[in-house]
Amino acid sequence: MEFDFSSRDQAAQAGGEPIAFPLLQLISEARNEHGMRQQDFARYRRYCASKVHRLRELLALTHADSSHKVDAKKSKRAKAARGKKPKKAQQAAAQSADAKGHGNVFTAKKLDIAQVSDVRPAHLLLFEAERAWAYSQELRAEAFDDESNPHLRKRGISRLRRAEQWSHSLHQLVQALSARFDIFAQAETAAYLLIIKSTTAFDRSHWDKALQILSVARNLLNAIATNSPTSRAEALANSFVDAGEAQMRYSAYQLGNAEQDMDKIAASIATSEVCQQVLPGYNQLVQDLASAKASAGSAQKQSALSLSWHGHHIPVRNPELLDTIVAAQAEEAALRESVKVEAVSDQDADAGPTASRKAKASAQDGRRVRLSHAQRKAKKREIAQGESSADGARTATTSTVRLGKAGHTELDPFDRALSAFTDAEDVARKLVEDNAEALSKSHSARYETASKDLQTAHDLIFYRLLALRIWRNLRLVAEVERRADKREKRAMSSVEARLKGKGTRSAGSATHKRSKRSKGKQQKLDEAIAVKKANPRKNPPGSRAKMPRSAPRTHARKPARSGTRKLRTRQALARENRARAIAAQKSKRRGARAVPSLAKLLDAAETSLVAMGSIGLIESEPDVSSLVEAKAAWFRSEILRHLARAFSLSGAHAEAVLLLTRAQLYIRQARQAADLAEDVDEEDADFPPRLKSSSGSDVVFDHSDEVLANLKRGVQKSLLKAQQRQQQRGAGKVAKGKAGSTMSDSRAGQALQELARKYIDFDPVSLQEAQRVPEDVRAEYEQEQQAALTPAFKSQTKATKAPAKAKPAAAAAQAVKQTPVPVQDDNDETEHFEDHDDDEEEEDEEEGDYSLAYDPGNALAEEEEAQAEAEAAAKKKGWLGGWFGRG
Repeated sequence: MEFDFSSRDQAAQAGGEPIAFPLLQLISEARNEHGMRQQDFARYRRYCASKVHRLRELLALTHADSSHKVDAKKSKRAKAARGKKPKKAQQAAAQSADAKGHGNVFTAKKLDIAQVSDVRPAHLLLFEAERAWAYSQELRAEAFDDESNPHLRKRGISRLRRAEQWSHSLHQLVQALSARFDIFAQAETAAYLLIIKSTTAFDRSHWDKALQILSVARNLLNAIATNSPTSRAEALANSFVDAGEAQMRYSAYQLGNAEQDMDKIAASIATSEVCQQVLPGYNQLVQDLASAKASAGSAQKQSALSLSWHGHHIPVRNPELLDTIVAAQAEEAALRESVKVEAVSDQDADAGPTASRKAKASAQDGRRVRLSHAQRKAKKREIAQGESSADGARTATTSTVRLGKAGHTELDPFDRALSAFTDAEDVARKLVEDNAEALSKSHSARYETASKDLQTAHDLIFYRLLALRIWRNLRLVAEVERRADKREKRAMSSVEARLKGKGTRSAGSATHKRSKRSKGKQQKLDEAIAVKKANPRKNPPGSRAKMPRSAPRTHARKPARSGTRKLRTRQALARENRARAIAAQKSKRRGARAVPSLAKLLDAAETSLVAMGSIGLIESEPDVSSLVEAKAAWFRSEILRHLARAFSLSGAHAEAVLLLTRAQLYIRQARQAADLAEDVDEEDADFPPRLKSSSGSDVVFDHSDEVLANLKRGVQKSLLKAQQRQQQRGAGKVAKGKAGSTMSDSRAGQALQELARKYIDFDPVSLQEAQRVPEDVRAEYEQEQQAALTPAFKSQTKATKAPAKAKPAAAAAQAVKQTPVPVQDDNDETEHFEDHDDDEEEEDEEEGDYSLAYDPGNALAEEEEAQAEAEAAAKKKGWLGGWFGRG
């Protein structure tokens, strides 16, 4: 195929629509996607052949004579009638003679330049050149393997000359239509022509010519990279500069030049005269590139990618990796902005209308309002769209998905950022692997330099990915704890509201009964009362009328007291205390339910920190490595704190003490490692917790030490209480077995046990040592027990010595206020870790009586109380005491 450039002036004057032709991008994408990552030239040649064939068919430029196409076609019936006949062996000349006139006649085609309307002719010439270049490199590799066959090298050089012809035709086409192709397309076409020419000279061992052309091509590519409008175009140009460095270095070595800096060699060889000689119009092309950058303005150029680590700039010269990194950085910036907006909206949430609505709804009898299906969907849509803050920005949530327009889901900012960094890490890892494979085949300086830069970029991207995972997990931990606290407050307020409502109902039971009457019955009762008032009853004959009272009564009449009202008050108080004890046990179960999810999130964060510490980029910086070790130790202490709470709720107090002791050890290790880290403020701000803040790292560690110490003292007090009950019951061995078995009753409990064994070994000697409670904790526990028993004794004394003039209602109120609420011990009912969450379990109870079924924790106390009441009634009741009161 040839181009007819005779009408070049007419095509230039005719003009037309601009043609976009990003040559370097087309070559880079085609080579990377079709075998060139693995140096598979045969696969890439097949792709170029199929691409060229499709373009020729679209442009009607196939080398076939259209006049013979009809004769060559035969119907299916004729082919079927002919059947399968054995073909005779023919010589090449006879076969060529028989083929003539049957549609296989070669017909040369020419394309007039005035007929070029789109970019497809340029694509055809480009992939023809790429096809010939790939075939030449394939033959070159075969020639290295088979040095005894010189014909392979000769054919390879001939294919390179053919590739040079195609690239020269492409350069002529772009120059002829320079009014429609932009300056960057013209420069990239010229650089591609120089690359093909230099490859031909290099394979023919013309070292001086190859070095000269390579130097001019390097300068031109550097000019394209400097004046490129985007960072991607700059990375593309830099990648082609790196690709030609190996040939340039070897040519300089063959000429005896020991200079290692290729830029210096290019500057010394590629002078202005040499550049103009090798590529006519070179100086004008460079000037046009600079003027294009000046006319476009520096503000329109995409900001260059900045990857830096402790003052060291990490170059990113691969366009594919650059795109993924730019996308990841954009998502991370959007994430941090959304977190700032969320923090501002949370501060103003209490003053908004939503907070007032929630407070009003929660005040209704302390129960959650039941919503219909449509109301729940509307609420989800409202939460998904986000509530606007004062400046109109949408707040961010920690949910994994949102409900967008038309019901479509969209990812959370954290998930979008994690997805972008995951894609960038996959691309970087793949590039590192491909470069290592290429380096194993060809030990060139280009692959060695690229390998180091790619590995450093991959380490930094992986570090950013792990930092985001840790940050997301900590936010999820905070969200789980916030929801657990909210659920706990709602459940306890519901219990208090029900108890309060029950007391009000018992005080006004008559009104409550009257309110249950139907309207018809109430109307009949009102009519009967009205008739009775209208017709008063007359005294029967012989009866005496009631004498009117001349003076008012000096005292109020008191009804007889049988003691039942006081007994009912005590029973109501006992039921209320039992209800509070049951609510406390349910509170423990709710607290234990959140532990597995919290431990899983914290363990994932600790695993990410361990992986972060093994990155080569982190290991090369001792300060950053110490910071990562400090944060990993802090996360381990948090994991053990939650595990200790779970073990304590299940009754395994000795194991909980061991876990808390090891957590305190991890805090000490974290404090020591944080003291070694200096000048790591930037890395410390990448993900929480902030250990090197302005207030100092001791703030976080002091708070953790205080929390762990308080929790450990509480667990030791629970251990003392359990030991006392075991001594009272005389079944210490049975209680030990019971405490250890509750953690193994479910898969969640077994998972917690396995996670605890990851950090500590529960050997019998350590458990026996953990059961020894310090003297200060024992003394504090005894003081608390005495303080708890003293108010109860005083309240019982006041209740027994209360005067007869006191009203029963006041006595009941005083007893409710002064009597302490009995709470069940930890060993009365150890908690079982369920594998599922029933968040609404405690909210669906009816508002009936709280005297529930048999409770083993209160059975003994109830029997003793009933026996004491019966003996007191038998002693104090006199004759007719049921009518006139006791005593």
